[in-house]
Amino acid sequence: MANVFMTGFEWGTKYEVSWWDAWGMCAIDATNVRSGNYSMKLYGAYAAFSQSLAGGKNEYYVQFAYNTDGAFGSLGGSILNWYGSYGNRRIGYLNFSDTGQARLYTVTHPDGLNENSVLRAVGLKRLRTNAWYVLELHIKADQNFGALALRIDGTPDCDFAGATSEYSPGTIDAMTWAHWSCYIDDIVINDTLGDFNNSWPGCLKVVLLRPNDDGGSSQWTKSIEGHNYDCVNEVPYDTSQYVYTYGLDQLDLYGLQDLPEEAADVMVVRGDAWAFKDSGSEAQNRKLAFSVQAGMTINDSPDQNLALSYDLVKYPFDFSPDTNAIWTKEEVNNIQAGIKSRA
Repeated sequence: MANVFMTGFEWGTKYEVSWWDAWGMCAIDATNVRSGNYSMKLYGAYAAFSQSLAGGKNEYYVQFAYNTDGAFGSLGGSILNWYGSYGNRRIGYLNFSDTGQARLYTVTHPDGLNENSVLRAVGLKRLRTNAWYVLELHIKADQNFGALALRIDGTPDCDFAGATSEYSPGTIDAMTWAHWSCYIDDIVINDTLGDFNNSWPGCLKVVLLRPNDDGGSSQWTKSIEGHNYDCVNEVPYDTSQYVYTYGLDQLDLYGLQDLPEEAADVMVVRGDAWAFKDSGSEAQNRKLAFSVQAGMTINDSPDQNLALSYDLVKYPFDFSPDTNAIWTKEEVNNIQAGIKSRA
């Protein structure tokens, strides 16, 4: 693995992330975005959303775009928190001073419950309200040889090396964004494995390329009259429009929208499907694979598990399977992509 998560909230739904507050203080927003059509708006004392991270890893690079229309300091609170597996305890966080300077903290739990926070680094740059910034953090959880580093718009701002966890090695199992009033966009999380997307994301933009044509294979059955691609390209997804199959290794391919004109190299291509398995049929144990065809060859992802209700199933292609190199804009603009039914 390398890229483990990304979202620009371009499906127009909060279900792209693992959890959000129960008080209705998070909302998909179309009025203030860094890229694409949507961002996540946080407003209110309990506004927060989280993304779970599987695998028990202790080191990640995380990027997110941030714009506050409120205030820093006490109103800002801790904008990003990271949690470990030992009791799901918070092990560190990022917040801002009243003057908009970043502050990195580590957290210990001397009695197993209450927190002791230690300020580890203070940034140099002073952020302004009502402006977009891209924040990138390197977080390594370790009792002795941990690391914290922050970049703002690609420029190093502050860092710390030393104890960043009560355990060695620690684990980072979730990240939570929380704020009194702000907008979040373009989240990218990489781990350190593999040859691609294993370090700083680099101020990326996350866009959604929706199907706009049927591709070279249309083996799934459509739920409405028209074309297969019309059933899978609505934002947010519509449960009355879908494609389905009871057969194995049935392939649906689609042509996709082109990248924005400003795009250059593409760091990762991710297959997305709002999908589920039908527990009341012979397909109850089935999975799906994502298929991409950038040249002459159709390449499939590993099989992906399906839930019993609609969920966002996804798989990142960290490099072009045709060239074993970084994706090019031309490859992505000419790609056909889709889904294959698997046992």
